[in-house]
Amino acid sequence: MAVRSTDEDNASSVFETLNDRGIGLSTPDLLRTLLLRRANTDGERDEIIGLWETILAIEDEANVQGFLRHYWLSQHGDIKTHALYREIKQHIETKNVESLSFSRELGKAAALYHDIVTATEAEPDLRRPLLAIQMLGAASLLPAILSAYSIEDIEGRKRFLNALVAAFVRHGVIGSLEMSKLENIAFEIARQLRTDQAFEPSISKLETFAPTDDQF
Repeated sequence: MAVRSTDEDNASSVFETLNDRGIGLSTPDLLRTLLLRRANTDGERDEIIGLWETILAIEDEANVQGFLRHYWLSQHGDIKTHALYREIKQHIETKNVESLSFSRELGKAAALYHDIVTATEAEPDLRRPLLAIQMLGAASLLPAILSAYSIEDIEGRKRFLNALVAAFVRHGVIGSLEMSKLENIAFEIARQLRTDQAFEPSISKLETFAPTDDQF
């Protein structure tokens, strides 16, 4: 059934109400609708629409809903998929975050996420671990990598990505140990990097967590 509305706010309200009733609309659609509804002017709304076209365009290479969760994990810590939209909405409304600035930030992060997932990296020593993560299907490491790219320390970033790959291989691939523990560490590190803006504490945490040489 198609329902037409000439009023953006009413359309958004219907959209969100359907989701509350358990229809299960996607987080990207709900978030885009929320941001458009909160836009201050028609000009802002047009720019937000353009930015979201760029964000949604990564779908060919990366899942947009997965990107939004990994972006939020990178910034704020662990969140389950089913609660993601509710938490982002609460953050936007409580902090009175401007729709345009938030969409611009998401647009930049989406472009970076696409490059990370596709290992589009000019530096060979960074491209190798990104390709390894792609090959291993190590999606749980992506929030930490997003955070790593917020730090302007290329050599530290190289050591950190190699430490991530080593921990994943030792713990999950060879050790066949519980992956939820590795995910928890990776998610903690993602947020820690944003706070510390330094790689060494996170590298030390990964090295401590990973199985020893003897265990390996």
